[in-house]
Amino acid sequence: MGLSSARGWGRAAMAAMLAALAERGDGIERRSMPIRSREEAEMGLPGGEAEQHPQGMTRSRPHRIYLAHDCGGVWRSDDNGRSWRHAICQGLYLPFAQSVECDPVNADVVHVIVSRAYDHLGRGLQGLYRSEDAGRTWRRVLARPEVDMQRGVQHNLGWAPTSVDGAEARRWYAGFAGPRLGP
Repeated sequence: MGLSSARGWGRAAMAAMLAALAERGDGIERRSMPIRSREEAEMGLPGGEAEQHPQGMTRSRPHRIYLAHDCGGVWRSDDNGRSWRHAICQGLYLPFAQSVECDPVNADVVHVIVSRAYDHLGRGLQGLYRSEDAGRTWRRVLARPEVDMQRGVQHNLGWAPTSVDGAEARRWYAGFAGPRLGP
């Protein structure tokens, strides 16, 4: 389970919250996810300015996890969350990731929904993107004129179980926050 620091929280408050969660005695390991900038790490801050959504996991590589960070793009762990690295994200021009999901057969195929958040110049870049190389490069597969910024965990991507063949899932579903389009 990942926790993120909110603006205004001090290191002591975050440490106290993590200690309280660790002492719950329910057998679940809880720790702050190291999604942070170099500057945050050098200052000893736990990182995670906002929401972190670890949602993308695959059967073909059970130790790989993708994470959508609402102001930091897409991150990936190949060791079950022990360490994280920022995906290269060539072609993904907005860092405001809202939901991420990877293919159940091919762990290198991953989809992400991005919004423009407060970047008013990014209106034409919002929508659903697909990577076929574990997040290195992306192409938009569904444009959306408006995608409202979400604050909170929402899993808005999925694949149809009946569409899975030996190579990948062939049918995907995406839910977008924002104004309704069409009739």
